[in-house]
Amino acid sequence: MKILLDENIPVQIRKFLPDEYEWFTVKDMKWHGIKNGQLLKLLSDDQFNVMLTLDKNLHRQQNISQSGIVILLLRTYDNKLSTLKKYINSISDFLKSNPLPGIHVIEVIK
Repeated sequence: MKILLDENIPVQIRKFLPDEYEWFTVKDMKWHGIKNGQLLKLLSDDQFNVMLTLDKNLHRQQNISQSGIVILLLRTYDNKLSTLKKYINSISDFLKSNPLPGIHVIEVIK
């Protein structure tokens, strides 16, 4: 499974994520500053399966279901590595569930 970490996710989290997947960052792909509509097209063109993001407005801006991409939205109060590390198990469980394209949300644990 090929997964993109959106630019609002700290790249350091990659070392804590399950290694059975291919993890890429926006920086790896040289996609900084690309708007969501074009980003979804690039994800599809480059055969990504999932994008991990904190962008709460993505579903209002784009028609995700037509993209064929699974969007995993972490709904959190900040994007600090220490906060996001709490969700590693939830992310892993989600990916193992073979999710359908669309937006899926993991809520914050304070």
